[in-house]
Amino acid sequence: MPESAWSFAANAHGKPFVRSPVSDTDLRFNLAHSEVLVACAVCRGAEIGIDAESPGRRSDALDLAARYFSDSEVRSLEALGDDQRHARFLELWTLKEAYVNAMGVGLSHPLNTVVFDLSRPSSIRCDAEGSDASKWQFALYAPTANHRMAVAIAATTGTRRIATWGHASDAAATLLRASHSFETMMTAF
Repeated sequence: MPESAWSFAANAHGKPFVRSPVSDTDLRFNLAHSEVLVACAVCRGAEIGIDAESPGRRSDALDLAARYFSDSEVRSLEALGDDQRHARFLELWTLKEAYVNAMGVGLSHPLNTVVFDLSRPSSIRCDAEGSDASKWQFALYAPTANHRMAVAIAATTGTRRIATWGHASDAAATLLRASHSFETMMTAF
């Protein structure tokens, strides 16, 4: 299909979507970037969101968490040392943004109503006020040693597979955690 046949639009909150060509594939996508990282998530037939954050955006994690996170998330951050706290803050923030990006509402949605529990090793649990969180699947990656990237997918049925690609000269993204029914593949190009 020639590139001139493609057109894109955005919803009221700015989430981009494929306007044409209209097809049976029901292609959905989302984009994210940070200082040195660009990410794109593509999916068929389900809402998808992605977020990526750089460690350079260092701020007082507890102050921001008190404004945007749930009480339980703030308490979990308070229990950590400074370095662990900043890394966990980035993980929670990217998960929250990936979720609201997938919903197509972005930061207009109150982040403290989406609660993530990362207390169990390698797992992600979510409770979202006003939404059936069991219909969502999440994956959290470290595309570099310091960056964090999260993907959220509305789980229609079955298992969703996530493939990550990176340049062969870069280390592959490391999967840190995932929710149930999630498979990942990693490929270098």
